Amino acid sequence: MGFWISGFLDFLEWECAKSSCGKSCPFTRSDAIEDLCDGLLANKLSGIADLADNGKKISGCPYFGTRKAVPYSQLIMCPYQVLLQEDARKAWGLDLRDNVVVIDEAHNLLEIITNSHSATLSVNALQNIRRVLKLFDLLEYIEQSHLIAKLTKFSKRLEKENQNPKDEPVRYVSGVERLMGVRDVVASEDPKTNKSPARTEREESTAAFAFHSLKRFLDLLTLRYVDSRIIIECSSEKINARYHYLFSLIFK
Repeated sequence: MGFWISGFLDFLEWECAKSSCGKSCPFTRSDAIEDLCDGLLANKLSGIADLADNGKKISGCPYFGTRKAVPYSQLIMCPYQVLLQEDARKAWGLDLRDNVVVIDEAHNLLEIITNSHSATLSVNALQNIRRVLKLFDLLEYIEQSHLIAKLTKFSKRLEKENQNPKDEPVRYVSGVERLMGVRDVVASEDPKTNKSPARTEREESTAAFAFHSLKRFLDLLTLRYVDSRIIIECSSEKINARYHYLFSLIFK
């Protein structure tokens, strides 16, 4: 018995993005997930597309059906990103102890190992983290002083005063949005085309992206290996630093 993980994560993300809804997911039926698991173990599903199509028919999530089948499988194919990262293996329930790992052809293996155990910190990310940390103190003050309610009333009154039917429609930014820093995002949009900057630039300015980079960096520093090295690589073109954590053993 065996099945595949390779390529399934990207396919799943694309499918879920197409069928996202505001309510609870309709593909979380336990009996349907169990049927998908049985189909995988019985080799009745020959590919990712078959798994997704069958999941749609019976309202079962292919992701959870696949994860449920992992402990009962004798052969599992997975990408390097899942194999080489301990957190990813734990999430999928993959235990390498007393098992045989076969790496086929090993294309880009060294590059993937380096990227999996490195972190890039930019100046924008660090500055954004500092702003967010300061915001935590501000949010505590807002909660104690009921400032949100006051700002909401003030912004509604200001909106009524600024309304002019002769003027061109202008996107209004409330006081709460200004307080949370949305004004910078709105100002960066082109009013003529109503387009935002490139996604990569916007991602670097978000708190989630910054905290993710910092978390990866801290996780690398807390890894415990007897023989390990930290290499700091600074690019001359960009103001950032890439931290590589090198060690002798890949699997623990």
